[in-house]
Amino acid sequence: MFNDGAFQEWFYSGLPIGIESPEKTLRIAIARYIAKRLDFELPDDLADFIAENEVASIRQLEGAVKLLVARTTLLGEDLSVETGKAHLTCPKEKQNG
Repeated sequence: MFNDGAFQEWFYSGLPIGIESPEKTLRIAIARYIAKRLDFELPDDLADFIAENEVASIRQLEGAVKLLVARTTLLGEDLSVETGKAHLTCPKEKQNG
C-alpha cells in the first residue's frame, strides 16, 4: 500500500491528528491521581468541579490541582469547591459570562 520512502517522509513531516479532551470521568481520575502523588486526597465535589471546569488540557488540570494543594499547604486554606471557585480561572465560565 505504501512504499517505504513515502511512509517515512509522512512521519518525518509530521502527522496531523486531532486529540480531544478526555471524558469527565477520566479527568476526575487524573485530578485525583495528581493530588495523590502530592499526598493529598481531593474531595469528590472538588474533583468534580475541577474536571468540569478545567477542560482545556491535562496540563491545565494538573496546574489547577497543584495550585489548590499549594494554597492549602502554604496558606492553610481548605481544600474545597469554594477555594477552587475563588482561585481557579474557569474557561467555561469565561465563555458563558
